[in-house]
Amino acid sequence: MDPTRFTRDSPRRLTPIGSGASRHMAFTPAPLSPHVELDTDALLLLSHADQCLGRLARIGHL
Repeated sequence: MDPTRFTRDSPRRLTPIGSGASRHMAFTPAPLSPHVELDTDALLLLSHADQCLGRLARIGHL
C-alpha cells in the first residue's frame, strides 16, 4: 500500500502497526452512517439473499 496515494479528503485513515522493520500501515475505513435507507427494490433483494443463505445453511447441515 502506498500511503502517498491517500489524501486528507480520503474517507479513511491509515494507522501505523508493528514496529521497526515490521512497521506497516493498516487501512481503517471511515465509520458507516448509523442510518441506511433502502428502497423497495433493495429490500426485496435483501430478503431474497436472506432466503438463499437460509437454504445454504440447511444444505450445510445435511
